[in-house]
Amino acid sequence: MSRLEVFEKLQEIFMDLLDDEEFQLSEDISMDTLKDWDSLMHITLISSIEDEFSLHIPSDDIPNLKRVEMLIDVVLREMRQR
Repeated sequence: MSRLEVFEKLQEIFMDLLDDEEFQLSEDISMDTLKDWDSLMHITLISSIEDEFSLHIPSDDIPNLKRVEMLIDVVLREMRQR
């Protein structure tokens, strides 16, 4: 799976979690820049990513995944390790 394919799936996940079909994701969006991305959404987001990509994100990584760019990187890493 390419970086673009992961990004597109994340776009869908964010739109669903935010209940906003017009939301436009970018790699530089972070917990600091998106007001709705709070701690509760973060856990839901991680769970949704794990389900969507059928992978497990190590619990040590979860608190550090505060930018979309980092989410893409960890998904690609975990997919390569399977």
